[in-house]
Amino acid sequence: MIEALDAIAEVPDLVESLRTSGLDLGDLIKARNEMDSIHRVSAQAIRLFAPLGWAPSGAMPMTPYAAAIASLASDGKQAAEQILVEAWDNEHRLRRPVQQISVLGHPEEDYRNLFRQRSLLLGKALTHHQTGAYEASIPIVLAQIEGLVADVTGGKLFFSRNPSKAADVVDASAIATQHEALPVVRDYFSAGMDYTASEGSLSRHGILHGRDLGYATRINSVKAFVLLQALVEWAQPLVQAEVAARKAAREATWAGSDEVDELGRRRDAREFLATRLALRYLHSCQMGWHNQLGRYRDDLLPLVESHFVKDGLPAAHGIVMHVQSDGQSWWAWRQTISGWCLGTGAVGPTPSQWFYDAPVPPRDGPNESPEAWGGREHAVLPNWQSG
Repeated sequence: MIEALDAIAEVPDLVESLRTSGLDLGDLIKARNEMDSIHRVSAQAIRLFAPLGWAPSGAMPMTPYAAAIASLASDGKQAAEQILVEAWDNEHRLRRPVQQISVLGHPEEDYRNLFRQRSLLLGKALTHHQTGAYEASIPIVLAQIEGLVADVTGGKLFFSRNPSKAADVVDASAIATQHEALPVVRDYFSAGMDYTASEGSLSRHGILHGRDLGYATRINSVKAFVLLQALVEWAQPLVQAEVAARKAAREATWAGSDEVDELGRRRDAREFLATRLALRYLHSCQMGWHNQLGRYRDDLLPLVESHFVKDGLPAAHGIVMHVQSDGQSWWAWRQTISGWCLGTGAVGPTPSQWFYDAPVPPRDGPNESPEAWGGREHAVLPNWQSG
């Protein structure tokens, strides 16, 4: 991009043509320079602060890091690190990785439940941090980091210097996970300590084995949460791959089966999630239009169907929609790959919602055949439940 913009800048006619089209090359160059500046600050911050235990991530606040870089040169390490402590130590930044962990593994409920339980423990660690109980927050975060890494790597560890046991945390495609980033932070946290003292280090061994008696400091607790943020980002694609593998295995096992689980949900649930998401999105859009216009739109489907691909449906989505002539009721349905049909609709003003869950397509809407649509609004039908 840099070379392309520089080349364009040397062709006056092309610059004028872009300006006539509403594109200002100067604005593009300014934006490019701002991005270059962010990248330079990121790279320098990683080089300077990773050896001090500050794990890099996409959540790094660049302005404080730039200030810390300047402070490091003029005022020293302690002043620079204090800038980072103040920047990171707030409700939003420290809670973010805790919340991100809580939804890892979705929609594989058994898998997700492990992350949800881990998130509950980390939530308690955050409460301890906020009340100044760093002696409690730090061990919890360090333990949950190791558990998280082990879960997503099949038993590999983060806090290990043994190549055969250490998780691979290097990804050359991302600046925060290159060789000078998380591996350097790992060395900081994995330092050994075979004596007892009050040094205030962040040696996981020293802390969890009771050798460092002075670890309970604000800066150490903040660094632990910052490392958690970095490792959540690193773990996300690994979790997504595991979710995809579990889904594929489950679908292969139950394809063509008519069995149901203890809640009455079909084991062969291929396309159920994507279908529910698409129909819920359609319902949300219809609800919004009724609130604005006082009626449901019969021309809405072509306007929103591009969103269905994002929900996981093919471009030929197969959703069928009907709207009554007075615009006061509507319904839509889709037949999944197994032949099972799911539908949703509304009768009257919002927040009306009806659900359909049957082996054959609906012949009528909920206003005409309510018994086929669960018998009442908002009925909890088995295959509309997560699973």
